[in-house]
Amino acid sequence: MASATGRGDRRRRVFGDGRLAAEAAEPTEAAGPGRPAGTPRRYAPDAASASFAVARRVLPTGAAALASSAVLGTLALAGCAALHAYRATIAVTLGDAVTPLVDASSPTSLARLAAVAMALCVAAMCGVLLGLRRHRTDDVRGVYRWWATAGAASALAAVCLATNLHGVLAVVAAERIGWTALAGDAIWWLAPAVLLLAPVALRVFFDLRECRPAAVSAIAGSIAAAVALAAGLGWAPAAAQPQLDGVQSAATHATLLLTLLAQLLYARRIVLEAAGQVAAPATPKAGKRKANADGAAQTMPATQAAAGSPAKLKLAEETREPAAKTKRGAKAAAATQAKPEPAAPTQWVDGSQADYSDGYEDGEAPTRRRLSKAERKRIRKQKSRQNKAA
Repeated sequence: MASATGRGDRRRRVFGDGRLAAEAAEPTEAAGPGRPAGTPRRYAPDAASASFAVARRVLPTGAAALASSAVLGTLALAGCAALHAYRATIAVTLGDAVTPLVDASSPTSLARLAAVAMALCVAAMCGVLLGLRRHRTDDVRGVYRWWATAGAASALAAVCLATNLHGVLAVVAAERIGWTALAGDAIWWLAPAVLLLAPVALRVFFDLRECRPAAVSAIAGSIAAAVALAAGLGWAPAAAQPQLDGVQSAATHATLLLTLLAQLLYARRIVLEAAGQVAAPATPKAGKRKANADGAAQTMPATQAAAGSPAKLKLAEETREPAAKTKRGAKAAAATQAKPEPAAPTQWVDGSQADYSDGYEDGEAPTRRRLSKAERKRIRKQKSRQNKAA
């Protein structure tokens, strides 16, 4: 547990260093659809990254190069389908020795070789995408490792296409257990493949959906895979049974070609986003929070209007009035207590208000003396002025 936590901390620290390096070099990216300017970039590629070097210089990541590659791949697969469709005519013209090369159901055919080659290319592209995705600064959980699992699954698919390994293992399992289902004991390889590869395919699709063309290509490839599986299991009308080998081969080729195209499109998007030419997509959580805030802002005036009926307003006024009076009384009392009393003015006294003594010697008893006539006159004038002032 401690080692796992340590690895997580190190991964977060490495991603944090990469984010800081990216922000120091190119702190923000241009505004895009739904993304304001100043958004931090998600990719911080290393200058010595082999994956980015391959994606930029080797792979056809340009729009024209991608379109040309897709057209050439489609033409090559159409040629393989044409060879299978006209295999009888070719055998009559060139001899029966050519049949294993043009028959798509043969393990040594050109169509099978093309399928194996494309499966290996898909596995290699998974490795390239693994190297690209690991430079994403917000992937602190290491989700990019799913591309390694996808690469291993693609390599296993290439082996199965080349050697029919899955079919052999299915037959052995059916003989050992004594029960089978579907044509050719396919249940023994189909069920494990679905249970093990479905999570990998979904996780990879969550990455591909950031690029809409890649997501569309991946969905089309999934449909083609379903068609190939149905043709391989013989799920077709009786009239279409002779063409099932050609349909299965063409659907398999379409699946691999569309998968490879989706990977190339996604790699192109990563390269463009790392270069700052494409903005990072808005996350669903941020869009949901914005929608909730907009909905609350729109419903607030309606709620206030509903609460503004005459009866409710009168009740609210009656409730607020005593509270306001109480608050005003408390404020007035606090102001009265806080107001300082004015200092008493200086005035003359005649000695009758308190004891008065001229003696300052210790032990001398206090005595009263009679004020002089001038002093009494001065005191009367001062009192008169004080009374007039009051």
